[in-house]
Amino acid sequence: GLASWMGSSNFKISLSAMDILIMMIIELKDKFKPFLSTIVPVIREKLGDAKEQVREKSQMLLQQIMQDTVNSPQKFLEYVLEGVLSHKNWRVKEQGLLYISRTLSFFGSGQISVSKFVGKICDMLGDANAQVRSGALDCLVEIYQHVGVKVRIDLSKRGLPASKLQIVLKKFDEVDKLG
Repeated sequence: GLASWMGSSNFKISLSAMDILIMMIIELKDKFKPFLSTIVPVIREKLGDAKEQVREKSQMLLQQIMQDTVNSPQKFLEYVLEGVLSHKNWRVKEQGLLYISRTLSFFGSGQISVSKFVGKICDMLGDANAQVRSGALDCLVEIYQHVGVKVRIDLSKRGLPASKLQIVLKKFDEVDKLG
């Protein structure tokens, strides 16, 4: 079915399958729920695709599911992120961080709580891949913009190396200056 098309190594087939799925989600709304357990694992893997178009379409597909299909964006966020932030593929981790940021930006801290992910995000500040480290910093800044000073306090208790904590707090200060 569409899940196998989406998982295709041919990016055009994969993108077409995702386009069809987005249309189905818009049309079916919550009636699409029974199919989530089939397609979400494939989406997780596509977050690590070599083609940026496929990664971006995967993000769009996840956002569409959140908007139209699930009752709890929080539960769906947690379901999608199972294994993503510790995945062996750096692109999957990077896209997971981006997904947290986009979800928080769209739904806000009133509907989404990301506190359970902060520890893992902090660990990712020391990832071997520079894009993952940068994504982790950007994600923490996004969280700070929504949650505020609580994040600053939380990070200071997490035992981050002083150099990393200093970089993060400097970014938070820049956000504060920009208003």
